[in-house]
Amino acid sequence: MHSRVSLGSRPAAALFKGRSNYLCVHKMAGGYGEPDEDMLPISTGPTSALGAEVARLHEWADETETGDRDDLVPGVSHRAWAQVSVSGRECLESKCPMLKECFSQRVRDHAAQSKIVVTNHAVLGVQAASHDMLGEHQALIVDEAHELVSRITGAATHELTVARVDRAASAARRVGVSSEDIDRAARALDAALGDERPTRLRSGLGEELAAAIELVRGAARTALSAVQRATKTTAELSGPGDSASATAKVASAALQEIHDVCEELQGEHGRYVIWLAPADGDYDSQVAERIVAAPLDVASLIRDRLIGERASVFTSATLALGGNFDAMARHLGLDEPECLDAGSPFDYGRQGILYVAKHLDRPGQGGISEEALDELAALIEAAGGRTLGLFSSHRAGQAAAEAMRARLDVPILYQARRSIADARRAIP
Repeated sequence: MHSRVSLGSRPAAALFKGRSNYLCVHKMAGGYGEPDEDMLPISTGPTSALGAEVARLHEWADETETGDRDDLVPGVSHRAWAQVSVSGRECLESKCPMLKECFSQRVRDHAAQSKIVVTNHAVLGVQAASHDMLGEHQALIVDEAHELVSRITGAATHELTVARVDRAASAARRVGVSSEDIDRAARALDAALGDERPTRLRSGLGEELAAAIELVRGAARTALSAVQRATKTTAELSGPGDSASATAKVASAALQEIHDVCEELQGEHGRYVIWLAPADGDYDSQVAERIVAAPLDVASLIRDRLIGERASVFTSATLALGGNFDAMARHLGLDEPECLDAGSPFDYGRQGILYVAKHLDRPGQGGISEEALDELAALIEAAGGRTLGLFSSHRAGQAAAEAMRARLDVPILYQARRSIADARRAIP
């Protein structure tokens, strides 16, 4: 027998995303001062692909009612979006003079008054690895929970590059703080990376690299203190919401991030896996340009920062391994959870085929081979075009899409770096 409980009214629900998913009206109005060296002032006009995207963003800003990036169709590159948005660390929050017009704050206020808040794994990643975003709540329900561990690991993974240190130095200079020590530390880091090749650092950072990271950490801490003093003085003279305060907040965020990453790299050996990596997206390069630190285990973060004492439900079609949930429960930090396998409506034995192209060579650094592309084309034709292709990099996906357009007479869609909502709208 099932009993019914009357709630009295339909519970209000809200969609919640991070601040960087929304246009920053204060930044659009010039509230963050002069743009960075790698950003375009709108007065330059659409003289390039990036300029055209920024110009379209300014036009969209006058008509959007949500400011939500997912509502912009077609989407724009991450670099273009960065010029009209701010991160959580850069946001002035309650001190912003345009708080009443803020798209992000409007969403947060609505979420605070709602009984049900729908968010994404990215927000849960920040909640677990960084700071509280969701506020008080009694229950947690996570769909596609098999992806949660990797998402939180990604949120807790940080990297240090010479370019990031240089940007932090530039941000400090715009506040009037000397960047001499940071510049010197950046050059030491550049020299320490030298001709290093991408590899995992199994026995520590090495003497030269460790010394460079200590220089960067010390310089960032000193500059951060100077920026905070300058911020306090500016707020007293001009008020907390002027462009100088916003510029100082950006500088503080950049320097704090550099300092925190250095401390992670210097942390207890064994808690993090550290490796040298090529430039982001340049998977074929043999030159190390990034130092990356990722936690080996995030179970404690999930248990302490997400679950706590509240009721929690984790669902997915792929949580069981070997007929039980033990492995996934361990990764999620769950002690003696109640588990239920609800089965599946699909008859995999009759409705699915696992095909392995064993006659093809293993993938190499040279990209997708012509033989593999021919095989892919044959499979798409056999499926009547109804195919979803998953690739290990954007470069591989783009190469395959171009090759299929040349080989096949069926529509080929490529998501690239467009938003998921944008890609969904493109599907007939």
